[in-house]
Amino acid sequence: MIADRLRTGIIDGSYPLGELLSEKSLALTFGVSKSPVREALLQLQAIGLVQILPQRGGLVFKPDAEQVRELCEVRLELEQAGLRFSMQRDRAQLAALLASIVDDMRVCFDLKKPVAYQQLDNSFHNSFFVYCGNSLLAKAYEAINPRVAALRTHLSTPEPYLLKRSLEEHGLMVDLVKNNDLGTALQLLREHISRTQEVHSRAVGDAKFGSGKRPRRRRAGA
Repeated sequence: MIADRLRTGIIDGSYPLGELLSEKSLALTFGVSKSPVREALLQLQAIGLVQILPQRGGLVFKPDAEQVRELCEVRLELEQAGLRFSMQRDRAQLAALLASIVDDMRVCFDLKKPVAYQQLDNSFHNSFFVYCGNSLLAKAYEAINPRVAALRTHLSTPEPYLLKRSLEEHGLMVDLVKNNDLGTALQLLREHISRTQEVHSRAVGDAKFGSGKRPRRRRAGA
């Protein structure tokens, strides 16, 4: 499906923030007419990844600092609720899932695979909603997650010392969930996302959107 492939390309960094996605070029790439390309771009616009440009195609979203703040604020509220409900309703399963993901993150860290690490980072945060017992909450997070994941890829850095810090924090979160320390877990999450907001806000001010090059990455584990 064209929309799925474009969505993946934006999230994994194949399409830089602010890049023009030409209807004509995409139609040639996928071997289709412009109509399915237009439909795919409309789907991506609905989840905030693309801004439609009539008769041209779409621009990959390029948030400013204010939009980063809004996204991080909503992300924080949703993740705190997801974590709280999951710990209340099925803490053992949540802890097991998070521990499994962190084990895989350690492997990626040791093998120096930052892209795979960031994908697992995204899975870690998605896990807060697997056992939350609230489909509306999970869908609300699903609505913003593509943009969260894309910013993690485009504006984070694979620097080893930052990846190590990220890995340590995620490991600590697993321990806090296992020990049923909800208060400290929520505090760690607030600090984690607050730092992400600061880093990403600075990064969008520096990034050369739409230049055809990926913005310089900043921090891992966002």
